[in-house]
Amino acid sequence: MELYFGRDNQPRLIGFVPGASGDEKPVYLRYRQGTFRPEPSELGPLGAPRGALYGVLGFDDPEVVCRPRQLCLVKRMTGWARVPAHDAPVRVVLRRGQVFALHADRIERLGDKSWAPLEPVRAFEQLSDVAVGSQGELWVVDGSKAGVFRLSGSAWTAVASPIVEPRALLATSDSALLVVGKNGAAEIAGGCVRLLPGVDGPLHVALNVGTDVWLAGASGLYGSAK
Repeated sequence: MELYFGRDNQPRLIGFVPGASGDEKPVYLRYRQGTFRPEPSELGPLGAPRGALYGVLGFDDPEVVCRPRQLCLVKRMTGWARVPAHDAPVRVVLRRGQVFALHADRIERLGDKSWAPLEPVRAFEQLSDVAVGSQGELWVVDGSKAGVFRLSGSAWTAVASPIVEPRALLATSDSALLVVGKNGAAEIAGGCVRLLPGVDGPLHVALNVGTDVWLAGASGLYGSAK
């Protein structure tokens, strides 16, 4: 299950409860009047009472809701579209208007009509997060290799991680990249690396809300208002 804040700034839960023989129970809840309430009517053809749900919701276009082996609804302010879904639920993230499906060993990007492998194709072992930089470059963290990879143009480059066992990335508005993991957080900017003081690990989440940056994990929650 994943928790998101929708365009009305209210939280939503999306996911599923596992069941026997693939008989999963979908979960789509909106927070209204002090409680989470089911809202299957918002899902159109995916509002059935059986079948897993996965996708990404939030403030930015597009929102994506999928049911395995059926379809993905791509919800934009300008209208809805449909593309084929995956055979099984996969983590989906939205980065600077681009939607990515993060399999354990590969990345797909959502196109107009389907999910397509990210070119050039590169195999990973424990893919955990992806970020899109201010110049359009793509950053990926592979936990098993304890490293970060950068895709610029048509070439992948390995970058030594300044953090042990990196887990999440965040490309900030000032052209910096934040990496979080076992021993805290570090900033990569202009070829320089700076460990963030007073931020302890382990951390597993890095996100921004507006211009504010939030880091979270077993060590606690850290916020930086800009």
